[in-house]
Amino acid sequence: MSGQLPPKGLPRGTMVVLMLEVYTVSMGFGIVLPLLPYFIERLLGADADPAQVCRSTGLLTAIYTLAIFLFAPVRGWISDRYGRRPILLIALHKEPPCASQ
Repeated sequence: MSGQLPPKGLPRGTMVVLMLEVYTVSMGFGIVLPLLPYFIERLLGADADPAQVCRSTGLLTAIYTLAIFLFAPVRGWISDRYGRRPILLIALHKEPPCASQ
């Protein structure tokens, strides 16, 4: 062995904050998802075709999930290059304003 100590994990307080953030984002998605068809119906108007509302709901859900899937490797590469902590802090800072739009 090279005599190096194993890397330390994040402090407990930091982990609690990060886990609360993940929980909040998941709850937000879980709360909005059942209401999404109603929001889309209101955006399309009172005479909106139910099939169009279903397609739009599925499309929005798929785009959200696909974006997470496709950008995970990019996020990993950036985290490896600059460190996980700065990337997590930037994401923690930028996500709430984007989600509230």
